[in-house]
Amino acid sequence: MTGSSAITRPSMILFNGATGGLGRFLAAATGSGGQTAVALSARLEDTQALLRELGAIDPAGALTFIHLAAKVSVSECEQDPAKARLVNVTYAQSTVEQVIHWSRRAGAQLRIIYVSTGHVYAPPLTGERATEHHPTGPRSVYAQTKLEAEETLRDLCTAYDVPCLSARVFGVLSPGQARTYILPALIDRVLTDDLDEVPGLDFTRDYLDARDVCTN
Repeated sequence: MTGSSAITRPSMILFNGATGGLGRFLAAATGSGGQTAVALSARLEDTQALLRELGAIDPAGALTFIHLAAKVSVSECEQDPAKARLVNVTYAQSTVEQVIHWSRRAGAQLRIIYVSTGHVYAPPLTGERATEHHPTGPRSVYAQTKLEAEETLRDLCTAYDVPCLSARVFGVLSPGQARTYILPALIDRVLTDDLDEVPGLDFTRDYLDARDVCTN
């Protein structure tokens, strides 16, 4: 993670992206730690729906907002860069800013966690493992928008004096992932006896279980 984390243990955790690969497991993971976990369902472009949801919540003490919602399909981002930037940067900024204003009116102590991606890093050298201190060098539209969102939210939170962390999550395996993701795609290949030309077999990659990411 990058950024400042000086805040007391949150009594409430808000998050969006509840139907995604991580979001489906976040409520259970945070709730087991004794916090109240609230999933926001408003679409990123629907500011009025977000304000209605926030208006019905009474935060107490320390509060963490985890921004998970994003356009994550690399191929779809490549096909429509403008839409990818709108969702991953512009909507992320407006959502976080609305949460900041709401938390201030409610007198809550807020921290922001922005869930980014390991895609923002430059390619490591052969045999080298990337760490959070590895230089950035996004190679796709998706990665570029996520890095831009990191920087935009960092500046926004600095202006409002709100702690902000960016969690650069590497490859995630999650039950129920679409067949376009690595593990379901490999399982499909095995089931259909389609084992020719599997790309990337010369590389070593680390993958994370979505449930472990949410727990930690």
